[in-house]
Parts: sequence; C-alpha cells; structure tokens
Amino acid sequence: LDRIASIMASNWHFTQRHWSREDSPFHDDYGLVFASANAEIVGYSIYKRLVLDGTPALYRAGAAVAVSHQRYGFYRMMSQAMLTTEWSARPGVEKMYLAWRTRNPIIWAANARLCKAVVPSILEAQVDAKLQDVCLRLARQLYPDCPIEPPAMIMRDVYEHLTYIYQPYDHFVSPISAWYADVVPNPGDAVFSVGTVQKLVADESSPEAST
Repeated sequence: LDRIASIMASNWHFTQRHWSREDSPFHDDYGLVFASANAEIVGYSIYKRLVLDGTPALYRAGAAVAVSHQRYGFYRMMSQAMLTTEWSARPGVEKMYLAWRTRNPIIWAANARLCKAVVPSILEAQVDAKLQDVCLRLARQLYPDCPIEPPAMIMRDVYEHLTYIYQPYDHFVSPISAWYADVVPNPGDAVFSVGTVQKLVADESSPEAST
C-alpha cells in the first residue's frame, strides 16, 4: 500500500489516500497487477471483479505508473496482464465487460482500444442502447450514491481531492481530448465508461509484470 501511495504521489497531490488498510484492494473480489523495472515496482493496476446478468465485468478501480517510467508501455502491459489472467480463469467465457472512470482522455483511449464497443461512444455518432444500459447499471452497482449523467456518463465532483502535478498532454491533440475539453472541462468531474472485450494474448515481449 505504501508503494501504491508513493506512485500516486508522483502523479497527483491528494488530500486523502485512495487505499488504506481499512479500505484495501487485497481481497478476493479484487485483482492486482504490478509492473517492475530493475527490481523496482513502477506501476500498479487495481481492478474489481463483478458479474452483471451472468457476464463477468472488470472495473479498473485504480492504476498509475511512476512519472519516471511513463511513456514506456507499462500501462498497456498491465492491461494485457489483467485481461490474460482473467480470461485464463474463465476458459468458457467469450465476452466480458471492461469498466473504468477517468478524467484523462489518454487513459480513456487506452482502455477503449481494448474494446469492440464502448459507451459513451465518443468517436461514434450511434449509441449502443444495450451497452448504455449496462454502463448505467454497473455505475449504480459500483457507486450507488453517485449520480451519473447520460449520454456522456459524467460523474460530478468525484476527483476534487486529486490534483495533477503534471497535466496529461495529448501530443496528437486527438478528437477524444477535444471532446473532454468541451464536455468535461471541470477537473473534478470524470467519465464512467464500459466496453465489451474479447480474449487477448499477452505480449511476452512487454516489460515484466506480476499479478
């Protein structure tokens, strides 16, 4: 937990810890992935396992890479390790939901790339009504006291306790970044998203990860 907190502290100023011994991810319904370089933990990904109408779902409850090791593919590598681990535990399953909440357009895009379809459909004019319903239901299951605003799936004032030390920068000025700037300008707000995913094969050439 202390290493998780120190990685967070390299990215954000925060007024309260996300994880503590009283609110710990070290339970059966959570999964953890750690990325390491030179025998040092440099990244973590925490996710929660859920089931909705018989379909498994993974919610990315928290993830970060130390500022000193960003832009080396560690987030992608941890995503692959998470999915590979969960698929191997469910050999007969063909579909899972992946959910995440973020105010960072780069992180939104990284998770959306893992999915066949995503809500909110930032890059698509057509909305998948069934997936939108899944998104709303998972949001209520995870955050029963937090209102969510469709179709953009905005949750207000959920990151007021977190302030970026270095603001995420999209070097390509993507349409996703433009959408975030227009629709979610308040840094305390976030977008809750859900996508459908299929099995992925782990990239064995990626940096070392442990689950």
